[in-house]
Amino acid sequence: MHWDNPFAPPWLHIVLAYDIYNQAYVAWDGGVPYKLVSPDKTSDTLPLIYTGGYHLWTSNLYEDSSWHVSVPWSGIMYSGEQHPLLDVALANQGPNQVQLTWRPDLYGTWYYQILVYKDGAGFVDVVDGPSKFLGIDPWTFIDYGENPGAYDPTKANFFQGWANFTLPGPGTYTFFMRSVGWLPPYNTSDWATPVVIVP
Repeated sequence: MHWDNPFAPPWLHIVLAYDIYNQAYVAWDGGVPYKLVSPDKTSDTLPLIYTGGYHLWTSNLYEDSSWHVSVPWSGIMYSGEQHPLLDVALANQGPNQVQLTWRPDLYGTWYYQILVYKDGAGFVDVVDGPSKFLGIDPWTFIDYGENPGAYDPTKANFFQGWANFTLPGPGTYTFFMRSVGWLPPYNTSDWATPVVIVP
């Protein structure tokens, strides 16, 4: 991060970074949500871990405790680890019907990979789902955007974070879901594993 300071030299610069997906300030140096930078510096390297959107600020802190914050820089980091998926859940929607929901990572994810595991049967093909027409069972892919060649937009929405599935009968199902990043080496998140019982 680089900045110009047209004002009197401060006692310290304070740098902040807000992770848009996590909806939280990035913590550094023992968990504090800011980074202290020498007053004679005009740049600093910020160790951002995850791919995705950020707001960054620098600020001047003066000895009289006055604090002047810059206008934020907002941008996307395309290199880094994938965020762990958040708010992943399954809900029954009717006979053999379930809806998978999650917090969408609009800036850091190219597409989502989904596998369905049924207790006693192993990984299974869904009867119907967002990318069933592609013939890539047992996989389901939900790509960025609403490309009807990649998935059926009537059965999933990348931006809203939902997908509907028809499952092969009653049972206990575990969905394995992960995100894939935009650039090589196409980093993936850890698997999120919500469970649903279909009566």
